[in-house]
Amino acid sequence: MTAVGGVGVAIRCDHLNEAEVRALAERVRAEFGGLDCLVNDIWGGERFSEWGKKAWELDLSKVRAMLEAGLWSHVVTARHLLPLLR
Repeated sequence: MTAVGGVGVAIRCDHLNEAEVRALAERVRAEFGGLDCLVNDIWGGERFSEWGKKAWELDLSKVRAMLEAGLWSHVVTARHLLPLLR
């Protein structure tokens, strides 16, 4: 982004941690005034996958963790960062 005239900033944020996402949104608002684009593309659930098992054999705690990593992180990010879109 920076190479073509924009501003690129790498910021570490755990998108399952609402306080971190809220702090990220506050920082973006304070430093940049908002967002031109939001790419809400988060995953991280692969570490909970149990390939080769039947659905009824899956460890439900791993399934829940996969849903949180793959879905809840998007909801939290959208909640705090979508309002910053210009």
